[in-house]
Parts: sequence; structure tokens; C-alpha cells
Amino acid sequence: MEKFIKSSLARRVAATSAQQSAAVSASVHANSAANSAGASTNLAEISLTLDTLLNRLTENERLSIGEENVATRLQRLCEQYPQSHAPTHLSEWQSDRETLEIVHIAADCAESVYARKHKTVIPGISLPSSSYDLVHQIAATAAGDFKATAIRVHNPSRTLVVAIRGTNKTSPIDWITNANGEPVDATGFLSPLPEVKAHSGFLYVAQSMVPDILSAIGSYTEPLDRICFAGHSAGGAVAALLYLHFQLSHSLAIPGDCITFAAPPVISIPNVHTNPDLQSPNTCFLALVTHGDPVPRADRPYIRQLLQLYSNPSDLPRDADFHFDPPELWNAGNPIILFDKNPDGDEEQITAVEATAGLEKFLWGNVKMHDLKIYLEMLSDLRVSERS
Repeated sequence: MEKFIKSSLARRVAATSAQQSAAVSASVHANSAANSAGASTNLAEISLTLDTLLNRLTENERLSIGEENVATRLQRLCEQYPQSHAPTHLSEWQSDRETLEIVHIAADCAESVYARKHKTVIPGISLPSSSYDLVHQIAATAAGDFKATAIRVHNPSRTLVVAIRGTNKTSPIDWITNANGEPVDATGFLSPLPEVKAHSGFLYVAQSMVPDILSAIGSYTEPLDRICFAGHSAGGAVAALLYLHFQLSHSLAIPGDCITFAAPPVISIPNVHTNPDLQSPNTCFLALVTHGDPVPRADRPYIRQLLQLYSNPSDLPRDADFHFDPPELWNAGNPIILFDKNPDGDEEQITAVEATAGLEKFLWGNVKMHDLKIYLEMLSDLRVSERS
């Protein structure tokens, strides 16, 4: 265990794991009640159809005609406003080959953890199973305090990847956890960040998972060069909180990365990736999003306003910027926006820009862009662009 987890932490694991387990156990009923209360508030604000849309897209399922109509209506309503336009004014993301390789590995593992009957295979991104050693696989719990997780080692790069699954369509608890987005105190979990709050549902899951993740990482005894936390959608939110916890507590003895895809806002501190305690050479903390995907914007104020736009578009002006309420939570990681610079042309020109000021000025409502397959395809095309 001491090999990839710092010795000071190793000495604390037994005590803190017991302490955390006791605290988690004591808070299960309270959190379940809070999750249910949050769900009754937030789910009332989101139409069942929109929930179903994201559900199907997470599972790579085809939308019905009625769902297609809802998705198209929401997208067109958002596109009336200038904040929905492609971010061509932002600076291009300056990525090197090593960073792109880590991003592709993280994307492949984020897809694999869904354990689909037919895995999505994208040239340049998807790797054969022989490229990995499976270290540990953890099933999701019925109580919702543990998301399905696969821990693999990518052999060529000696990278251990902790990939956390997004929302499970068959688990009502997963959707309740997602909906319970009230910011709650996270100073104990994310010390030394001052007065920090986090998404209640995702924080609860991340806290519950710490002992098992530490144990799984510590069980691997072969040489490693780095550790990467990854996940899509809700899985990305939990992965980011776990990464923040381990990095801020200086728990990992080797470089650590975090690469998320379509993850929702999760922390009350904007641009947390710039915090000096998170600066480490040759590591990256990235939040990849596709232009148009509403989930990376979806804290409670944004969800309320998106629903208002969908339900009562005539109540809002169409000849001016959309007025956003102040966000409660921000994305964890440096936001990188993927989009097509040539949407009307015969050939796509996928580019990536760095949203250094965050995502809170964008109005996105194209739920189809939340599909992980689209993320993988855009990354594949971006890879070709970078190589050329």
C-alpha cells in the first residue's frame, strides 16, 4: 500500500478509514433524507422528459420522436441568444502529445466503465483490452453511496486510471444524488481550501468511496508513472472531488491527473485548478466539455433558468443577451471546450479552446451533445488535427 500512497497517509489510513466509515454510516440516513428533499425540490423544476433525454444519452440509446422534439425545441430556444454561439473568441488550447495521450486514455477508460454490451469503438481513442491490466472493479451500491468504478493500468504508459461511471438509468438513487445539488460545507474533505462548499450528492458519494479507492490503489505493486482520475457526467463530478481530496491531502506519492468529460459544476470556488496547492509539474486537471452540452452548466440556478426558458420563452427578451443568475457552483478542472469551427462545411474542423474565465457566460441546451460517444469522436478528430 505504501508504494503509491505516501507513508504518512498509509499510517493514517487505518484510523481515518474507520473514522470515515463511522461518519459515513452515521450520515447515511441524514444524507438519504437530504437527497430525497433535494430531489423533491429540483426534480420538480426539471421536466421528466428532459431527465429521460439525458438518461437515454448516457446509456447510448436512441431517442423517441417526442424526445427528439423536446431536444430540438430546447436547443433552438437557446440558440436565439448570443451566449449560445461557438466560442471562437477564446484562445486555442495549447496541448502537447503527452497530455493528449493521457486525455485519450482517460476517455477510453471513462467509456469502458459503462460496461456496455457493445462498447463504443472510436479510431484513435479506443484501445484493445490487452493494453490494460484490470486492478480492481467495484460495483455500485444499492444505497447510492458508491458509483461503479474500474481501476485499470494502461501498460504502455504505466498509468493507473480510476474511472468512475456516470448515472445508471436503472438506479433511482443515482438520479436523486444528481438532483441533490445544494452546496454544503466541504472544508473537512477539501482542506486546506477555505470556506469551500460542494454539491451535496456528489460530495456524499466521494466521501464514501475514499477508503475503498485508497485500498485498491495500494493493492497494486508494479511500477507506475502516474495516476489519473476520470469519469463522464456524474462520474466525472465524483472523480474530480476524489482527485481534489487526494491532491490537497498530498496522499499520492506519484503524479496525479484528473480528466473529466461532461461533468456538472461541483465546487463553490471558481478556477480551483489554479490553487497553488494543486500545482504540480507534469500533471493536468482538465474538464472537457462539448459546446452546447447543458450538463457542465447545470447547477441549480442554471437548471431553473433553462426550465423557465423552455416553459415560458415568450416571457424572456430575444433581442438581448440572456441574463444569468449568479452560479452556486463551478466546474472542477480547467474547462476545455470542444467544437466544430466549420459546422456548415463538408469537413469538420474540431478545435479545443481554453475557457479561462469559466463556463458561466454560456447558454447551452443541446442535450444530444452530452453523449460520451460525441466526446470520443471529437477527441479523435482533434487528435488528427494535432498530429497534422
